Amino acid sequence: MAVNIVRMMDRRNVSHETLDNISDRLVDLIQEDVDYANALVKEYKKGKIVDDEYFLKAARPQMELVELSIKALDYIESILENGKLDAISDGIIANNLLLEVVRDAMPTIRVNLDPISKSYDYDEKIDYVKKLHNRNQQIIERRLKWQEYM
Repeated sequence: MAVNIVRMMDRRNVSHETLDNISDRLVDLIQEDVDYANALVKEYKKGKIVDDEYFLKAARPQMELVELSIKALDYIESILENGKLDAISDGIIANNLLLEVVRDAMPTIRVNLDPISKSYDYDEKIDYVKKLHNRNQQIIERRLKWQEYM
């Protein structure tokens, strides 16, 4: 949703292949997340030791979701900077949703990776996402202040 809502700000109405690719991949990840989680649960219910690969596969869709959200947060900078001011609320929503998506993915990643002692730098990802979000928020605030002077 966040990836597509920011398009409302676009002045040029041009194709954004990056956003298209992210959006398409996110749709696929929904099913992958369900499939891999179900496979993990099925293995767990067998009462045997679950192979690490099941945990890793269950974490991968959420890990990719984080990476795609980071990519989208970075990409929307130019749209926020140059897009239609009358649709800035769409940019605010997209910016905030992408931050929350990353935050919300972390517990699922942790639940799946902790049993196999797989390292993942949660704090680094969150810090980087906050940095991108804050940069975008500054652009939004600057544009809103500029509008007050007009």
